[in-house]
Amino acid sequence: MTKRCIFSVDTVCSPCGPNEYMSVWNDDLKCALHMVCDAGKALQVLHNGNSTYPRECVCIDGHHFYSNEEICMENTNCPPGFGVQTPAE
Repeated sequence: MTKRCIFSVDTVCSPCGPNEYMSVWNDDLKCALHMVCDAGKALQVLHNGNSTYPRECVCIDGHHFYSNEEICMENTNCPPGFGVQTPAE
């Protein structure tokens, strides 16, 4: 939305920019920015997103998402004779 409606004038809307989206109707004056899937933080794009759907990132192979800190952490290898106690999601 670029201009709110008033008694005698309708709302004026414009499309979101190239790195922005708006997934639901609302009264915000700005579109939301797409998330950056930073390869340096072991993230990659799952879905690039568009003007109405946000970009989604996932951890690269060999990493798992650690929700307590909201980061991707490298998987550890189990030594011979041991197995995974809690599978990574």
